[in-house]
Amino acid sequence: MPQSIKLLAAALAAALLLAPAAASAQTAFNPCVKIGTNGNCQGVSTTFGMTTSPVPSATITTITGTNTVTLPSSTVPRQLIFAQATYTTSATVGNRYLRLGLYNGAGTLIGDWTTSAAMTASGTYLVDFLGGTFRESAFDTNKTIQTPFPAGLVIPAGYTLKVFDLAGVSATDAETVSFETAQGAGQ
Repeated sequence: MPQSIKLLAAALAAALLLAPAAASAQTAFNPCVKIGTNGNCQGVSTTFGMTTSPVPSATITTITGTNTVTLPSSTVPRQLIFAQATYTTSATVGNRYLRLGLYNGAGTLIGDWTTSAAMTASGTYLVDFLGGTFRESAFDTNKTIQTPFPAGLVIPAGYTLKVFDLAGVSATDAETVSFETAQGAGQ
């Protein structure tokens, strides 16, 4: 190993050891609000440069409805921790794909994360939307699947989240969704 690389490695190690502990308590806001099918960021926001830090309490909101459930907007930005949907399909034949959609104040879809496997008629499915997790390609034997959204995703003030069947197969499908959100640092 050349001497210059050894010196650079030593300097980097020293800098990491001397970095203030408080700096590690905060993580930078992830500006990516839409991940494309290729896994790359396709929607970057620069309008709400906020950082997140550990929050002593989070809020869980559970909403029940037919094939669309909406988390109402808030007056302050919130970080999405997870959304868990229990979706019961009717006997109507058709493939359903559950989508978590982020909508701005005008009702325009700006970010979406959809299950990679279909839900079929007459079943009850559990979909876990989780920040930064891996994408599962099929429901397991318990009819459960994980679908990722960007880790650290912030829902800006005035924005809503919706969980719904992308195909709109049946208006009599039922779902219950629990959203866990936390207010960002300094809010």
